[in-house]
Amino acid sequence: MLIIKSIKILTFAFAMFPIAFSSLSVGILFSSYNIAVARNPDEQDNLFSTTMMAFGLIETFIFMGIGLSFIVYFL
Repeated sequence: MLIIKSIKILTFAFAMFPIAFSSLSVGILFSSYNIAVARNPDEQDNLFSTTMMAFGLIETFIFMGIGLSFIVYFL
C-alpha cells in the first residue's frame, strides 16, 4: 500500500512540471507581445488577439495537467 501511495505522490509531482513550464511560457509570451507592440504599434489589436489565443491554449494545458494529476492521485 505504501508503494501505491508513493507512486501517486510522484505522479502528482511530475504533473507539476507542465505547470512550471507553462508559467515560464506565459512570461515569454507576454514579453514577446510587449516587444512586438513596441516595434509595430499599428498591429496592436491583431497581436493582442493572437496573444490571448495562445494564452488560452497554454492555460488549457495547465488545467489538463492539474486534472490528470488529481484523477491519478484520488483514484
